[in-house]
Amino acid sequence: MLAASVAQLMHTSTTQGAFTLSLRSIVILTAVAMVGPAGAAVVGFLPAWLSRVSLPVVRRAFNASMSGLLGLAGGTCYLLFGGLDPTDVRGHVSSLLGHILLPLVASAVVMLMVNAPLLAVVVRISAGVPVRITAIEAIKSGWTMYLGYGVIAFPFVVLWEVDGLGPASLLLVLAPLALAQWTISQQVAEQQVHYRTVETLVAAVEARHPTTKGLSEATAAVAGLIGDEMRLRPSQGEALRFAATLHNVGLVAPSTRARNVDGRIAPQQMQDVLRHPEQGVAMLRDITFLSKSVDAIRHHHERWDGRGYPGGLAGSDIPLLARVIAVSDAFIASTRGPAGLSTEDAMTVLRLRAGTQLCPGCVDALERVALKGRLDAVVPILTAAPGGADHDDPAVSDLLASMNAMPVEVLA
Repeated sequence: MLAASVAQLMHTSTTQGAFTLSLRSIVILTAVAMVGPAGAAVVGFLPAWLSRVSLPVVRRAFNASMSGLLGLAGGTCYLLFGGLDPTDVRGHVSSLLGHILLPLVASAVVMLMVNAPLLAVVVRISAGVPVRITAIEAIKSGWTMYLGYGVIAFPFVVLWEVDGLGPASLLLVLAPLALAQWTISQQVAEQQVHYRTVETLVAAVEARHPTTKGLSEATAAVAGLIGDEMRLRPSQGEALRFAATLHNVGLVAPSTRARNVDGRIAPQQMQDVLRHPEQGVAMLRDITFLSKSVDAIRHHHERWDGRGYPGGLAGSDIPLLARVIAVSDAFIASTRGPAGLSTEDAMTVLRLRAGTQLCPGCVDALERVALKGRLDAVVPILTAAPGGADHDDPAVSDLLASMNAMPVEVLA
């Protein structure tokens, strides 16, 4: 009865994106307690196999097998941790907690530990990201979510079996969850619109400056790793990603000066370089969702010693997100192109500049990221990027600092 009900429920939910993942995990965990390892494997396998028949057979088989394996692993863990058939657990709350809730939570953790490396292998094959990095990130970002799945599955099991409500428990437990997930899905849809807007702006920059293709995303990736290492709040992390992706958008503004065809930064181009942070802010300041990013875009060329631009800010007066982007920019400029430095040599350059050009704390954070191997997925992208002069190169920062130049008025 359970297998048929939840299989139908999961089948009808497969088009709901992120909602499907959470619902499927909760249903598998519920099956873990009610029908055992083999039954949970069936509940995991069948809906994944029967739904989305338009997918290639190999992909469907993998998804279904992975879901079935999660059910089998979770069910086995449930028994090992003293989980009992809910119909055999009566009476005291302590029995419900000790023989249903705690084993369910343990099963949820095991499901995460099985799921993370499997997903990491897929990412390794498709994107080349090291398995260890993806698996660790999946576990770090997913452990609270999976614990929540275990907690939500508990009343589902109790209402269905212990209280005898049967399928009616679906309405009592999953309806509020569906409402919450629908709300989240609306937020995700809005966020996707934001990302598409950002992608359009980045494409405009890359069309005007082809040698920068892919570097905005790389800057955002490295800045995001630094931000994670510094334990920024989620809202700060999102603002950082937008700012890092768009920090050079001011370069798309019309130039009144000639450009060298070989990509070198000529003296007559220096004013264009000095102008671009403020020009970028002028382009973006009326976009509401970027309101927390514009300060970082304005000040990403400030220097720790106060000799940067446009404001000549120094030390901790420089916004934190701008300091993170400056370190990310310097690392990328040092490693990009076939002649770029290795990660180790680039970190040596950045360490020497900590306390002069760059924020020491942000450099330390990037060094910890490098030691953990989390830059391994970014470096090949930078090596394949076009070479040439880069206004983000630390040497260019020194040149501009020595000139003590001030930016010209921003174009309207």
